[in-house]
Amino acid sequence: MSRSCSSALLVALSCLAGCAVLYEGKYDWDQGWRVGRIIRLGQGGSGIEMLRDDCRNDTLPADVARTVYAEVAYQNEGRWLRHRVVPVPENVHIREGDKVYVNLGSCSNALVKASGGS
Repeated sequence: MSRSCSSALLVALSCLAGCAVLYEGKYDWDQGWRVGRIIRLGQGGSGIEMLRDDCRNDTLPADVARTVYAEVAYQNEGRWLRHRVVPVPENVHIREGDKVYVNLGSCSNALVKASGGS
């Protein structure tokens, strides 16, 4: 077997053995992270309709009022686009249209701006 065939086989086997998808080497698909895009931003979620997957559902109204929320569109498994509303951490500066990572399993620290951003 040639050296290039051996290398190709090794790469294929490692892909099969470790199918974990890591974004930027740290945001693991298996831990709920997905690539998304900011659709809307609003203080207290104003201008963002309530969704089934919405972090405001389990948050005290006073906390909702003082928090900026983002509606994030992402693709999970399949071709349909899904939406999730998550709080924007104070140290994260994002705009509508920015590329982000959203965590489907958590409402705390559920949003990270992707490198390259837009």
